[in-house]
Amino acid sequence: MKKENSLFIDGKKQAVEILKLLSLEEKTRILNNISAVNASLAKELETKSLSLEALCDFSSSKVNLLIKDLPDQIIGLALKKVPLSVQKKVLRKIEANRAERIYQTLVFFDSADSDLITKAYEKVMLEFIEKIQALEYTIN
Repeated sequence: MKKENSLFIDGKKQAVEILKLLSLEEKTRILNNISAVNASLAKELETKSLSLEALCDFSSSKVNLLIKDLPDQIIGLALKKVPLSVQKKVLRKIEANRAERIYQTLVFFDSADSDLITKAYEKVMLEFIEKIQALEYTIN
């Protein structure tokens, strides 16, 4: 018996990657359509497709609530992983004194180790996702 080559495609992972590329409006429309058929799948895809860029779509009060328990240095390091335009948008949503402290971290750790930046980003995203789930926030 001849064994055929098989290819495994993780559909959820592919869907998450596609959702990350979409505008908020497109993403919301697709997730609403999925939710009509499978609400738990839609919630899972929504959560897994979040990124720091999503903070740009939240109000200032929600951003400050989502990051309130995170140290400024961790947020600053995590922001190094996103484009400058996103850094600026996120910092504008944060209370001024705190935003300045976070910005100082960005400047001070200009040449930070990429592993350190990745760990900070993952910590922020974990906190972000946990808070959103706990507070039942959605991106729409």
